[in-house]
Amino acid sequence: MTTAFGTFLWNGTLPSDDLVGTNPETKVSDDFGEQWAHEANRMIAIAVHPQFVANEAFASVGAPTADEHCWSITFRFNDRDASIWLQWVPDGDHENAFAFDIGYSYNLLRSLFERTGNVRDLDTLRLAVSRSLAAHPLIFDLVWDRRPD
Repeated sequence: MTTAFGTFLWNGTLPSDDLVGTNPETKVSDDFGEQWAHEANRMIAIAVHPQFVANEAFASVGAPTADEHCWSITFRFNDRDASIWLQWVPDGDHENAFAFDIGYSYNLLRSLFERTGNVRDLDTLRLAVSRSLAAHPLIFDLVWDRRPD
């Protein structure tokens, strides 16, 4: 899978230390830090989900889903399966920093025939994701970087 990644800062509320782990429906760990990150990732994924649904470039936008140390949203873009993964990251004095990865899902046979179009296609996806994330009023300092293929 070819991916692009970036970071942003969140100007909204984050999980209250007093309430972390108290909801049995969202409890995944007895470790406070891991539980706090899970709840923060969940809040962000739920918050940005409507921007992906509203973006006409995306079809079949799935509900936010918990993954290993992150939350993801799946969708179709240009008739291909794609995803965004959202994860809280420690960033010095910022408790409100999040990283995200985007990418297309490939099966092995398809990836053998489409490698040359990946970067251009990824740039198009990146622009569409930028519109969705930038549309959220509590996201700021959105920065992109690209991993080498």
